Amino acid sequence: MQKFARTFFLFTLFLLVFSTLISLGMDKLLAGKLISYRKHTWVITMKERSYDYGVLGSSRVYNMVNVPLMDSILHTNGINMATSGSSYGDNYCLLLKFLENGNKLKKLFLNIDEYCFDTQHHYSYPFADYEYMPFFFQKNMREVYSDYESPSKMALWTVVPFSRYAEFSDKYKLRNFFILRHFQSDYENSKGGEMLTDSTYKNFKASFSTLNVNDTDVKYLYKICALCKQKGIPVIFLTTPESPELYPLQKNRAELYNRIYQWTGQLGEHYYMFDKLADFSDRKYFRDYTHTNSVGSAFYSKLLAAKLREDKVL
Repeated sequence: MQKFARTFFLFTLFLLVFSTLISLGMDKLLAGKLISYRKHTWVITMKERSYDYGVLGSSRVYNMVNVPLMDSILHTNGINMATSGSSYGDNYCLLLKFLENGNKLKKLFLNIDEYCFDTQHHYSYPFADYEYMPFFFQKNMREVYSDYESPSKMALWTVVPFSRYAEFSDKYKLRNFFILRHFQSDYENSKGGEMLTDSTYKNFKASFSTLNVNDTDVKYLYKICALCKQKGIPVIFLTTPESPELYPLQKNRAELYNRIYQWTGQLGEHYYMFDKLADFSDRKYFRDYTHTNSVGSAFYSKLLAAKLREDKVL
């Protein structure tokens, strides 16, 4: 029995050491390398670039702010850094890695709306943990992981580091490191955005809902703004168009937007609410309740660019 226990202990120790060494190698190999076609990877692997502005948020920026169109009007160089279904915690990680790589932004346009403050309910996967695995043990990143992951998963990933990569083996394929080294992302041409060209309106079933505020989402709103302040980057808030058909179904919309106006006044230089730019009640602008189609995105982006020029923001 004693011999078995000793053998089991040594075998377990060997596995832990082996897992740690393999994990360290993976972290070093994958950090800052283009190993997928995903939007996160494109942003994280950028180095030493300078932009007049960046836009950050969820799909309500990614699919709705047409940066090339705005640049053609404003004669600027912008980037759409937004990713689908992403929380402020995810946005914070993406912006942090982007800035750590020596990239520069003169201004940041940050998405803010009712969906940003209850992302666990509104988004299916609000923190893309698998995108930041090479940085798991870095202090700032680990704090975010702790806020979004269960204690048991944090313990497993810490004690058996390679389990992080094993769990998401479909995301981290080593062969891609060699295949994609010279890949020119389509995001370069679109400046990071993806407009929705399907003009067929998708009338998803909506129900009455109470708009909640999650403390974690608020925490990372403040952390994004604090990071920008530290880097000397002014924050300008955007609420992109949504169908007014939703308003009667949102029980406490007015109360939540009172809080949003307080946050934007406290943390940002400007706040641009879409309904102050034009009437977006016509369905021809929308792909669904919360996303414009490419026609609506172009209409909105032109109006936003004109207003930014008028206010001398860009």
